[in-house]
Amino acid sequence: MATRPKYKPPKKYTLTILGTIVPSGRALALLLKQISGLKEIRLYGTSDYVCDTAIDLSSIDTNTKIKAYKGDSRLLRESIIGSDIIVICGGEPSKLTENQRTLFYKNFDAVRHFALHIIEYNPKAIVLISTPPVNSFVPMIVEEYKKAGVCDPRRIIGLSNVASICANSEIADILESDPTIILCPTIGGLSKKTTVVVSSEAIPIAILDNVRHLGLIAVYMNTCLLMFQVDAIQVQKNVANYEHDVLEANYMENSGSCYLLPAFSTTRFVTSLISAMNGDNNCLECAYVRQLGHIEDFLPYLASLVRLGPEGVHSAYMPRLGENECLALKRTYPYLKDAINLGVGAVTGEVFRKNRMVPKPSSFCETVQRPVEMVGDVVVDLSKKYRNFKIFQ
Repeated sequence: MATRPKYKPPKKYTLTILGTIVPSGRALALLLKQISGLKEIRLYGTSDYVCDTAIDLSSIDTNTKIKAYKGDSRLLRESIIGSDIIVICGGEPSKLTENQRTLFYKNFDAVRHFALHIIEYNPKAIVLISTPPVNSFVPMIVEEYKKAGVCDPRRIIGLSNVASICANSEIADILESDPTIILCPTIGGLSKKTTVVVSSEAIPIAILDNVRHLGLIAVYMNTCLLMFQVDAIQVQKNVANYEHDVLEANYMENSGSCYLLPAFSTTRFVTSLISAMNGDNNCLECAYVRQLGHIEDFLPYLASLVRLGPEGVHSAYMPRLGENECLALKRTYPYLKDAINLGVGAVTGEVFRKNRMVPKPSSFCETVQRPVEMVGDVVVDLSKKYRNFKIFQ
């Protein structure tokens, strides 16, 4: 007589949050405290907020333990060693008056400091990056791993599912339906100029047990698609500008930046990742990762649909694109390329500049009258003092 296999309870994991002093880090810790798949959450930071947050969260009656690490590199090392999942969410938040390059330079030292410690003390951990700009920090961290000879791109993931969550909500409002049954993929990157909502591939995830005829489900899906295809441009605009709109409101009220939605999206991604690490093969999320195959020919890093597995990213998928979505993705190319080059160049020391579609001038006079500061790779000083300076390409 065959014996019934013994039941194995799901494994529980240890997670470290680097950057708990920021509001999104504290909100993330609160949400993760309620996940049954975590046995321990470690909070690291350099402020007293870390200890205060740990004491506050420890009073919540869930099985997940909370530990606080406040201080120098020694405590940072202790918080990293033995952790299965590491979330980098520290640094300066986005502001209305700053571009992605300025934000990168502000957060570069902190993120690189975290990355170097992870590489040295726990290179096998799955690293989730939510510190802005994600478009630049994922390539930067991958390059640091390459320099150390321990690179596994599957374990380095930029969190871009926040855009997909916004798209689900927008489409549900149009359809007047439950947003939890909508899945709308987002590709490109995670910024105003790089996010592309693939609304043509949005589908309702409805389990209709009482419907036997599959034709009814197909009709239901086609009806949903027709209803929001007209508003696809508005959905794209709302999702791309969500952070700008929140920042604008907070700027007027002087109340800081948006942090609740990023904390929620990170929690959802961690929940899916834990399920995948425990053997679930059906965990799909949107993430900004290192691409391979035909997608790599377009850009080496791109946000796409990913299937999660025990090692992080199991595989990446690019949804079918409509004509407008394909054009939108092409428009993101120069911004994504510049962001990738910014992150890679910060590690390799190479200097990358934007490709400017400016014809070479035929004379020096034409050059100095052009309102630019860069022609090719030569800096042009337009002041009167240097009007006789000649440029040699």
